[in-house]
Amino acid sequence: MDQRLLSIYIGAEVIRIVDATRKSATSITVNSVDEVSTPAGCFDDGYITDVLEIASAIRGKIIGKAGKAKAVFTISSKKIASKEVVLPYVMARKRLILFLPLMQVNISPCQRQEISSLLTT
Repeated sequence: MDQRLLSIYIGAEVIRIVDATRKSATSITVNSVDEVSTPAGCFDDGYITDVLEIASAIRGKIIGKAGKAKAVFTISSKKIASKEVVLPYVMARKRLILFLPLMQVNISPCQRQEISSLLTT
C-alpha cells in the first residue's frame, strides 16, 4: 500500500517541498526535503501573484519525484489565525463529564440512563 505524498509549503521567503511515502496508516517515511527561495514579487501575504513563476520554482524541485503522488499545499498568510491546543489524556469517565455540558442536543431518557450509569461507576 505504498502511497507517494508531496507536501508543499509556500511562504513569503521560501518554498519547502517534502517527498514522503506512506507505508501504512501509522508509518510514513520521508524520502527527501528540498527548499527553494520564493521568487521575488510572486507571493503577497497568502496570495500567489505569479502562478507560472511559482510553478516553475516548484517544478524544478519535484521533477522525477511526483509521478503518482498526492500533493498537499500549505500557504502562509498573516490573515489566517490558528492555534494549536495540546490536551492531556483524560480517563473515559472524566472525559464524559467534561463533554456533557458542551452537548446541547436532545437526549432520550434511555440515553440519559446510560450516561448516568457511566457517571456513577
